[in-house]
Amino acid sequence: MRFKLDLYDACGRWLLICMDTSPKMLSARLVLLLWCVALLTTACGATSVAELSSPTAVRCQTSVAMPSGAVPAAGGTFTATVNAARECSWTAASDAAWIKLTPSSGLGATDLTIVAASNPQAVPRGASITVNDQRVAVSQEPMPCTYVLDPLVVNVPGDGGRVAVTVRTADSCPWAATEAESWLRLLRTSGSGTAAVEIEAEPNEGDARTGGVRIAGQSVTVRQERRPARPVPAPSPTPSPSPAPAPPTAPNPTGPTPPPPPPVEEDGNPSEDDEKDDKGKGGGRR
Repeated sequence: MRFKLDLYDACGRWLLICMDTSPKMLSARLVLLLWCVALLTTACGATSVAELSSPTAVRCQTSVAMPSGAVPAAGGTFTATVNAARECSWTAASDAAWIKLTPSSGLGATDLTIVAASNPQAVPRGASITVNDQRVAVSQEPMPCTYVLDPLVVNVPGDGGRVAVTVRTADSCPWAATEAESWLRLLRTSGSGTAAVEIEAEPNEGDARTGGVRIAGQSVTVRQERRPARPVPAPSPTPSPSPAPAPPTAPNPTGPTPPPPPPVEEDGNPSEDDEKDDKGKGGGRR
């Protein structure tokens, strides 16, 4: 037997209930009827809200599986694994410019590609990678120190002097220098990074000679010629004695020059011409 029941709640909502009164379905229908009565007695205007929430924080925990060991000094490409539930999102970032990550975000478990640049310094370096709230450390080996010397053979004049050898290396690479000859002296015996090392040689009074120094574990050959012979200066000439001074010359008094004596004839008497001249000069004096 079936019957139909019309019900209205306090808000005017209509509810139609059809029930089968057969013994087989009676208990189930009674439960449904009681539920409807409870609904009708609910205050008018009451509402129910169903909330949909994202996966819980506990369920979205992430972890990162990194390759073992330090990154080689030459750098390279490596793969890490991000472990997370498939509905959980994550982001990844590095705090160092020499590390690049691909991808930088994802959903669920994903392979993370790490590209590390080469280390130009002779000291190790470190960085960190963060995936959501998980932080993992990354270390990189130092670059091996290499040294280049220029030149490897130097020549010093026989009079002695200084020459310089340049050692080139990374700023953090140390080096030392030693001399093996008593006539050579290093003005600098240690340092780090690129620098000039001066070598001082004493004058060479003997034959040409060869020596050496060691800088950063490498040999530098030093060659020196014989000191040139110095010319012997010529002796100063002996000064000649000064000549004796000449005796003073007696002064010559100046006066009238006397007339020449008259010519004398062979007989010792003056000539006629002279007598005429004397008469002419005497004039009329008698």
